[in-house]
Amino acid sequence: MPAGALAALNLGHKSLDAALDRLRAIADALDDAAPERAALLIAEAADLVSRDIAKHEQDDETIVYPKLGAYLPDGHGLGAMSRAHREIRHQTRLLARIASGLSGAEVDRYLMRDTQRVIEAVEALVRLHSAQEADIYEHAAGLR
Repeated sequence: MPAGALAALNLGHKSLDAALDRLRAIADALDDAAPERAALLIAEAADLVSRDIAKHEQDDETIVYPKLGAYLPDGHGLGAMSRAHREIRHQTRLLARIASGLSGAEVDRYLMRDTQRVIEAVEALVRLHSAQEADIYEHAAGLR
């Protein structure tokens, strides 16, 4: 794989850092948030995940992986990476269900904690998944 393609793929992962950092901040802010504020934070997290993270992972699956396959005739880990995309989509749907039509009157400490778990799962999965993809990209570029 050309070095320019490797740099572009790594830049794509770097572009997720701000979204992941914001998810971490939202999860932390839910600890002390009043119900109305919590509902807004949960909606923000759901929007961020569906707009930025899920879109990136879908693009990986439909655009990046087919091209990457040309440099990885043995598939080198792409099946496992596709499975990670499915789990990220699953967590995205869970977060969207929690946030859908949520009002402050419906927010209690149990809902906030469940939401924190989903947000933290998305953040952890995407960070780990991005690191694993970076290893695959380096392999495809002949750096490993």
